Amino acid sequence: MGETNLSLIDELALLALREENGRPLIGKMELDCAFAGALLAELEIAGRIALVNSLVLLVDQAPVGHDGVDSLLRQIAADPEPHKPEFWVRTLQPHHPRTGVLTSLTEQGLVKEQETKILGLFTLKRYPQISRVPEAEIRDRMSAAIDGQEVPSRVLVLISLVTGCGLARKLFTLADRPKVRELAKQHWSGLAVRSVIDMNYTEVAAG
Repeated sequence: MGETNLSLIDELALLALREENGRPLIGKMELDCAFAGALLAELEIAGRIALVNSLVLLVDQAPVGHDGVDSLLRQIAADPEPHKPEFWVRTLQPHHPRTGVLTSLTEQGLVKEQETKILGLFTLKRYPQISRVPEAEIRDRMSAAIDGQEVPSRVLVLISLVTGCGLARKLFTLADRPKVRELAKQHWSGLAVRSVIDMNYTEVAAG
């Protein structure tokens, strides 16, 4: 599914989890929006959709080979009306795509599921990484892009997504953030994710 053996969704998930204890670096809602955006962006990278006049258009219905991505592809194919990326992010987000992503990472042997009891009543799941190598390689590719080297399309998308969901401030230094923001604006995925997150917060504030 690209230049690495990991999907874009997998890469985003590894960046979003603390290496040592598997706790997410951002909130659940932000994570779900980010994963929804990643699923949609994976379809573009695979040549299944294209963004035309700010609308997601179906290009090819052939499955990609990733359960979450192909499920979204079927939804887009079944909808007679084209929609903006924000529509699809908002459609997927309430279904908590993070659950399937974390299950996939566990099955691939990238993280291990740990359960902790809180006050003896509530079960809390964490997903610490088994090896730090995959995430380190992802970070290296992003650092190369920030340093002014050629930016592969999926790295650009990843930078856009981590910026849109608020993860960038956890990953990049203050010195790097202006360049990160500049790169992030070059792809629609992070902008769509940020828009949906802001809409969610506005709705909560409005009661």
